[in-house]
Amino acid sequence: METPEETQSSTVKPSALSQVAGVNNQIPLIYSPHPSNKILDHKIIDDDGDVLVQSGPKSFLVSSKVLMLASPVFKAMFSRGFLEGSTSRSPQHPLELPLPSDAPDALEIIFHVQHFTSGRVFPQLKLDLHLEVAQLADKYDCVHSVRGESLRWLSSLTEKDYTPLTLSKLCPLSLLMEHSPEFEKFTAILAKTLSVSAIEDHAMLSALPDFLRDAICRLRMRLLCGMTRKVEDALDELRHDVRQFKDSGGRICAECKGYKLDVGGGGRCYRCPSYEYLPNICNAGFRVWRFVEGLSLAGLWPLSEQMKGSAVSFQGKAGWNGWTAFHQCEQGRCPLLTAGKKLKDDIDGLMAGFAGLDLHEITASRGSV
Repeated sequence: METPEETQSSTVKPSALSQVAGVNNQIPLIYSPHPSNKILDHKIIDDDGDVLVQSGPKSFLVSSKVLMLASPVFKAMFSRGFLEGSTSRSPQHPLELPLPSDAPDALEIIFHVQHFTSGRVFPQLKLDLHLEVAQLADKYDCVHSVRGESLRWLSSLTEKDYTPLTLSKLCPLSLLMEHSPEFEKFTAILAKTLSVSAIEDHAMLSALPDFLRDAICRLRMRLLCGMTRKVEDALDELRHDVRQFKDSGGRICAECKGYKLDVGGGGRCYRCPSYEYLPNICNAGFRVWRFVEGLSLAGLWPLSEQMKGSAVSFQGKAGWNGWTAFHQCEQGRCPLLTAGKKLKDDIDGLMAGFAGLDLHEITASRGSV
């Protein structure tokens, strides 16, 4: 037979907060709760509000109807199936709703956005606070209600703001807020700018969840491998000239391609006798060695070392403009100079066409973030 205490406890309805806690624990939280029993700052978001949300030293008078329209989580919370929903509430006697684990400043912003008062209160937003807003919007399943404002806040960023530290926060932020084009853009830029030392700096990338860090690192490696292949392709073309030179039994005219030079006749070509070759400066075998030397001067050799740096650094080295001064031959028509210019163009093309991660594919692969 049940005791009166057991009967009473069996009828107590659970709090909805227990159902939403830890909905998304894959994105590292920035906010660390500081318990406080004293409300120091009372905000009236809605004059006719019937819920008093308490978080840290702040409290917010809000409308339960607005919260229910904006968030399925709050809608369930204020239904009769949970403790919060079974408690009467009115503007005269608002329901007190403690949310101690949520960042109070981020909650305030979300409430203002949902009550259409954010524009005059928060024209701009700092990145850390913006990320906290994204985390709470995801937790309470109300991303759609703040996406517009989030895009407006992001629009104030410029290219000089895109440091690895900033991008490590912009990537999870755009993922949580479902900003698909921005997510692809931010992950691409981060993959281009990351070096091994930055990846190993856990403090710099602490805002990135492990699954997103791994995906971006794979993206970086794919780009760098593509860049090294371009260097190897350039060397292969020059080596092909060496094989062609050996097969012909003599030097190849760099002007005509494929014709042997009359070495005994002063280095003149059979096809274009007016063209004088400079045998002491350049030949096919010499170009390969000289090209590697040029790569070394540009900082691109050995290739294995480039995998430790960033793709941006690789691109800068590939754009080395010292080829002409480094190798003067055939009035700028030497295949070695052509190979140097083509390498720069190929690397620039790779960087320009490089795409970041697809938000929908990442979301689908995780099930839910």
